[in-house]
Amino acid sequence: DILTWGLSYSNVVIDNLPQGITVTPEQLSSAVVGDVGRKGGDNSKKMECNLLVQSAKDDSKQHSSESSDSPIYKAVQKYNLDVFPLRSDDQPDINYLFFYDKEKKVVTYHPIQSRVQLSTGHLVRGVAPMSIRKRELTSEEKLELDERAAAIDLELSLSLRNGIDEHEG
Repeated sequence: DILTWGLSYSNVVIDNLPQGITVTPEQLSSAVVGDVGRKGGDNSKKMECNLLVQSAKDDSKQHSSESSDSPIYKAVQKYNLDVFPLRSDDQPDINYLFFYDKEKKVVTYHPIQSRVQLSTGHLVRGVAPMSIRKRELTSEEKLELDERAAAIDLELSLSLRNGIDEHEG
């Protein structure tokens, strides 16, 4: 799957589903971990975050402006956040995410970089619904993705190498 090979994937584990609010599997599949920060100030090593889920269609209309195409997300639970790396720089990948496309009868895979553990959930108060959009990648980020993909695509690897040679010479 060359088009998405350079992307980073993480395995997110939620110890306790959000309480006091109904969250559908569809909302969880598109949920965003946001508002990540240090718990108890800058000197603390403990992190916390909010789990943001897309608002129901009726909710969305109340909060969105006419010109906004971005979905509206609301914070439904605050969690302690821990990140565990699943790979070392000097070791090959050993954790993978497999995708099966039933229509095309194709399986693709991607390495998983880390496991994100969300634990000890508690209610969120005072966080307004928000619009979330994807931003364009910077040229540095695009180059990094191309370099990762070049590891499995000879044509792209040669193209990148030629571009580097032209800049050096």
